[in-house]
Amino acid sequence: MCMKHPPVPNTPSQIRKVNMPPEISQPVIDISLTETPLAQMEQRQISLQPKQIVHVALLPPIRRPPVELLANIFSLCMPEYPAPGLQIPLILGRVCRHWRATTLSTGNLWRSMDLALDVVDPHTQAAQVQSWLSRSSGYPLSIIFRYMGDISEYTQPLVHTLLEHSQRWEYIEIHVTGPFVQAFAPAKGHMALLQQLQLCLIGKGKTSFDMMIDTFAVAPKLHSVVLHAHASSLRLPWEQLTECTISASIYSILEFLRLTPNLVNCCLDDCFGGYHIAEPPPEFPRISNWLSLHLVQITRGCGLVIFQYITLPFLHDITFDIYDMAEWPQEDFMEFLSRSACSLKRLALLRVLLTLQDLAECLRALPSLLELEIDRARILEGEGEGHQPILNDELLLRLTPGVRLGEIEQPILLPQLQVIKFGLLDCHDTNLADMINSRWSQPSTHVSRLKSVHLKYHREWERGVMSRLEQFEAQGLQLSVMNRKIIYDGQMAK
Repeated sequence: MCMKHPPVPNTPSQIRKVNMPPEISQPVIDISLTETPLAQMEQRQISLQPKQIVHVALLPPIRRPPVELLANIFSLCMPEYPAPGLQIPLILGRVCRHWRATTLSTGNLWRSMDLALDVVDPHTQAAQVQSWLSRSSGYPLSIIFRYMGDISEYTQPLVHTLLEHSQRWEYIEIHVTGPFVQAFAPAKGHMALLQQLQLCLIGKGKTSFDMMIDTFAVAPKLHSVVLHAHASSLRLPWEQLTECTISASIYSILEFLRLTPNLVNCCLDDCFGGYHIAEPPPEFPRISNWLSLHLVQITRGCGLVIFQYITLPFLHDITFDIYDMAEWPQEDFMEFLSRSACSLKRLALLRVLLTLQDLAECLRALPSLLELEIDRARILEGEGEGHQPILNDELLLRLTPGVRLGEIEQPILLPQLQVIKFGLLDCHDTNLADMINSRWSQPSTHVSRLKSVHLKYHREWERGVMSRLEQFEAQGLQLSVMNRKIIYDGQMAK
């Protein structure tokens, strides 16, 4: 067939009129036959797009993030290390298959354990602990172990499992009887990562036997210990310790002072064993490099007499947290301050019992103080109950620069004070606001300006006082108030 001009696009019927070979005409016919269904499917796809978007939105976003992001979110659910969070990874793993796979592959979720030894089925418990620790993927471990019995064949499986991982111990807390601590002896020399140790030996006199405990004598990174045991019965790398909490007799504490020349932060927790030492060692009062001292006294004991035996020229922070009616060591404490000549920056008086005159004398001796915390402290008025809070109007007036008490002009107390934390107040709120105002809005040239005020109020405020405090807050004062309710003329505001 011959044509002078090229043909226009032909329909299949026109092409068939031309005697064209099938190998040429058939593909054209096939394409033409599929164009209409394809166009219809494209149109249907466009019409279904809104439904598709809605369907995808049904899937929660938490199921679509990368595994690394989901693992980080899970890690934030855990309590601050080294505190254990035993149930958290187990609960997360029950949500769905994806979450379970993520928890099992996230090692830091499995690095903390709190164990009470089970002597009924010790082998099952040991297998469970081994499975748990195998998921920790080589992370350093935090382990709390509790058992009040003796060493036996029933205790070996779990202890042996823990000993297999002693190279990864970073924090270990042990509550056992004295003899049982020997079960951990095979770990000696195999605790390269151990940084914090808490050892509570249960038994008469805090230890129940006279053997020397040297299990933790070799721990090159150990720097912090909590001891409820006699220091004389322990062999630790004393010279490398920088932080310690100790509950022991005054005799053990004095021995402890001799062993720890590099200690920086110390907490004496519920000391016991008599009030005085007839003949203290000749090297006392001992000079130490402590920066902070936290003294906790739950029962009537001897902790407060420690000031007779220490000199701390570098002390910056001291806390008294005294639960009982122990006599405030005014004379010993003032001699300690004079002897140490330290530039104290923070003083916290919690639950103490002392006279207002003694407190004023202490504050006059601390012109360098930057932070003062007084909470549940009461005035010593004699024997028995009914002691009034020491945070009263008289104390607030003493802390207000430029205010005269009677005819005598009072020296400025705490001229460098910048942080106030008060709880259990027994005062007129106006006097409190005036004191804050004198150190915030109108500080003299000899008084530093306040930066932060924290108040624990368990009653309503007097009229207009809270608005004054909130005005200071708007001007830049950091203000934290437990109860901001307002009282007008004795009636709660609605």
